[in-house]
Amino acid sequence: MGSLQTTFRCLVLLHHLVVMCWLHAFLDGVRGNRNQFVQELSAFRGVYFTTWNFVTQIVYFSICVGDAALGTMLKPNVRARVKRLQDFTFTTLVFPFTMFVSTFFWTLFMMDREMVFPKSAEILFPWWMNHSMHSVVLVVVILETLLCRHQLGASPDLSLVTLFGFFAAYDVVFVTTNIVYGVWLYPVFRILGSWSLRLLLLGTANLVILGFYVFGVKYLFPRHK
Repeated sequence: MGSLQTTFRCLVLLHHLVVMCWLHAFLDGVRGNRNQFVQELSAFRGVYFTTWNFVTQIVYFSICVGDAALGTMLKPNVRARVKRLQDFTFTTLVFPFTMFVSTFFWTLFMMDREMVFPKSAEILFPWWMNHSMHSVVLVVVILETLLCRHQLGASPDLSLVTLFGFFAAYDVVFVTTNIVYGVWLYPVFRILGSWSLRLLLLGTANLVILGFYVFGVKYLFPRHK
C-alpha cells in the first residue's frame, strides 16, 4: 500500500503542477480579451477560492512526496511530526476546502452556469481545465481518503483556529477586491444585487466549509491517541 500511496501522490502533484503552470501561461495570453469574465479571471487569478484550494492541495502533496523521497533520512521523531503535519493539513484544509469547491461550483453551474462560469467564457477555455480545477480535485480527495489513513490532532482547537483564520483572510481579500477594484469575482455576487444577500451567501459558504470539516471529524478521521 505504501508504494501505491506514493505513486498516487506523485502523479497528483505532477498533474497539479502542470495544470497550474499551463493555466498561468494561458491567462497571461488572454489578458487582452474583451470578455469581462476572462479579464477578471486573468487579472485576479490568485484571489479565486478555487485557486486557494488548488494551491493548498499542491502544498499538501508536496509535503507527502517530500516525506516519501527523504524516507529513512529523517529521524523517527521528525517523520512523526511530518505525518502529523500531513494529517493536519488534509483534515483541516484540503478535505473541507475541496468538498466545498466542487459541490458549490457544480451546484451553481447546474442551477445557472452564468452564476459561476458563463457560456461565453467556455469558448476560450478547454474542457479539461475546468474539470481539473473543479472535478479532478474532488476525485483526488476521495482517493486520498480511501488510500491513506489520516488522523485528527490531539485537540480540535488549532484546527478550528486555522480554519477560521482562512475564512477571515479570504473574506477580507474577496470583499476588498470589490471595494478597491469594483469587481465581484463570481457573477453570482453581481446577480444578487444587495450587500445583505452577498454577505449572507459569503457566510453560508463559510458554514458549508465548516460543515464538511465537522463531517470529516465525526465520520472519517480518527483522533490521534
